[in-house]
Amino acid sequence: MTDVRIARQPVLNGKQIVEGYELLYPTGEVDETLAAARITIEALSEIGLERLVGTSRAWINITSEFLTSDMVLNLPPQRVVLEVGPEMGLDQATLERLAELRSAGYTLAADRFRFSPGPQPLLEIVDIVKVDMRELGAREVARDAFELRDRAVILVACNVDSGDDFKLAEAAGADLFQGFFFCRPHMLPGRRITPSRAAMLRLSSALQDPNAELADLERVITNDVALSFRLLKYINSAYFSLRNEVRSIKQALALLGLEPLRRWATLTTFAEVGDQPRELLVTALIRARFCEIAGSSEDGTPAELFTLGLFSVLDALTATPMYTAIADLALAPTLHDALINHSGPGRLLDSVIATEAGDFARANDIVPASSECYVEAVAWSNEVGAEMLA
Repeated sequence: MTDVRIARQPVLNGKQIVEGYELLYPTGEVDETLAAARITIEALSEIGLERLVGTSRAWINITSEFLTSDMVLNLPPQRVVLEVGPEMGLDQATLERLAELRSAGYTLAADRFRFSPGPQPLLEIVDIVKVDMRELGAREVARDAFELRDRAVILVACNVDSGDDFKLAEAAGADLFQGFFFCRPHMLPGRRITPSRAAMLRLSSALQDPNAELADLERVITNDVALSFRLLKYINSAYFSLRNEVRSIKQALALLGLEPLRRWATLTTFAEVGDQPRELLVTALIRARFCEIAGSSEDGTPAELFTLGLFSVLDALTATPMYTAIADLALAPTLHDALINHSGPGRLLDSVIATEAGDFARANDIVPASSECYVEAVAWSNEVGAEMLA
């Protein structure tokens, strides 16, 4: 596969359901940006949009050079949103080219938009307007939303970094939201984890016991009606394509095996802990798989590293500090410290989080193969993870 550095950031609606993913790749000088764009297109061809963004649309930033190279025509119109940044020179030829793309079925977005009085020909062409919450602030976002109220455009607030930012952007009039606000805990004073959620977390932790045997997990699952039902639904899903329906827990356990069963059961109980958006669990899955394949034996066993990535969003899932979220869990000291301080194998979390932010240089300084591991983790989450979360 082409050596490609690519990441994705979710674009969510007001209910925090994914509407698409912006694909990030390195930018620099013109030649570097064009080369990165070419690599991205090649990666999309080799990996496939389905494996990178699932059934969602890919939001891709284009430059003048990218636009005139005709590489853009290799992208399926119904699967992408093309973003036009302020650095693109909007001369008549460029505007005509963009109009041609829109006529061909492409959806266009004005990226990092700032409203100014007077004619703005780009607004006559684009379907989406993106404003930078971090740069403009809620007041100016609200002003832009007011100025655009009579235009048939979708307003996207990007760089929404916290739950408070999300509420401000929503109140300002944004339709969609981009950023990792859903991954960060919205702390409530005096918030504690309820006993029922604490019990689910302890179960998730217990499932990671390396000494547990299939019979132990069978007892855990058969004692929980909801888990038993979900297991049968999972094993009979289209992902496994079994010729005959599985009707017993024992048969399902025999077909899955110990490690896949442990992983499924952990994620299933984990998902019951909070009422946060599904994308938070998708992010947890990507991080879990990334840590598992990027780590070494010195970092821990594959099961421990999978747990590290999965539990890295526990603070956001429970709306409590990480030290509170894991206080009662039977975690190995190295895993505990990795989650709190990102020490030891916690470097893997630093790498995947840097990749999520598009900081490829830092990510690869920490884990040289981080880009390949991330792409594989995303593809895995869209294939295996989708069935596990169904």
